[in-house]
Amino acid sequence: MRYHFSIHSKHVIYFEMLMYKKLLHVGLFALATSLSTHIYANSPTQELMSLTDASRTLNNTINSMLPIYKQRATQMVEQRTGHNPLTARDLQVVDQLTQSMFATSQDYLKRMNMLQSIEGVYATYYTDQEIQAYLKFLKSPEGRSIMSKNAQVNAAVEQQVAISIANLAKSMSFQQKISQDTQNILMQLPVKK
Repeated sequence: MRYHFSIHSKHVIYFEMLMYKKLLHVGLFALATSLSTHIYANSPTQELMSLTDASRTLNNTINSMLPIYKQRATQMVEQRTGHNPLTARDLQVVDQLTQSMFATSQDYLKRMNMLQSIEGVYATYYTDQEIQAYLKFLKSPEGRSIMSKNAQVNAAVEQQVAISIANLAKSMSFQQKISQDTQNILMQLPVKK
């Protein structure tokens, strides 16, 4: 099947990639952090990752991305059908598109192993003694000076995630999967006349 890309569709693709980039940025770190709680709670660095409770904050951030997906899905349905307001069927397709984009992003996140990179960032910025003190702090009132390094750690983690996202954005299979799923879902609706 051949696709004709107009200037408008190039803007749509660019917008979609920006959406995916933000969601993936947050999602990768959330996935890695939550996995560390269950799988990698053996070393002090891994325990530190688990006890910082970053997964709760990141999961909230991931959930906050759903309205962006829904907005984009609504725009796609409006462009396809010309309906305004949307019909009940249109709204069902909006929900399907939203869930498809989110599920596809999550599926690709599962394939990426960010945990080792994030653990490496912690190990780079904190010494073994600082990790122990930080763990003690997280379990008690001690170790406040370690908190001053959070900005550096977060910046390094964001950099690692950004590199992974840039690589994912270049992935033809990712782009094709999103495009194919979107086309298949939109086929349920009539084309605007």
